[in-house]
Amino acid sequence: MHEAAWRGSDFGMSRHILLLTDFSAESERAFGPVAELADLLGARVTLLHVVETALPAPMPAPMMAPIVAPAAESALAAREADARRRLADLVERFPRECEVKPALVRGADAATATVAYAAEHGVDLIAMASHGRTGLRRIVMGSVAESVLRRAGRPVLVYPHAQGKAQEASCAADGRGASAN
Repeated sequence: MHEAAWRGSDFGMSRHILLLTDFSAESERAFGPVAELADLLGARVTLLHVVETALPAPMPAPMMAPIVAPAAESALAAREADARRRLADLVERFPRECEVKPALVRGADAATATVAYAAEHGVDLIAMASHGRTGLRRIVMGSVAESVLRRAGRPVLVYPHAQGKAQEASCAADGRGASAN
């Protein structure tokens, strides 16, 4: 389909993309592809960071569910101020032709806050990168991407965890190429 016809059509395409960031390098991997997608679709992007209001407390036993404690208001305010500054810096890194607005919300957990924000603001597509946690780290820390996928009620685009540079280099050196796992 010709690009002009694609832009002008309304085939249920995304006009508002919600892009999540936790300020990690892993989360930033989705920025470039989302900017390209937004340009192609003529969509606007909201760059969202969730300041979590409950912090994990030390676990009394390895197999026990994590305990969460509410964060102090002063600590939350300091984290919000830092997040606002970092969001503004990230927005400046997007191409000028890409309409990107920062958003900051508080929530007990990132997945719940993300799904609520998407519902309240008419988001058509949620985009995020996966950190690729496995094993005990996944049990303890959870998977925001998996939780959003289960509860979003709208399309979710997840950029998979990037393979480590050392693994990519070793695969290239022995002629196998990078793994697609």
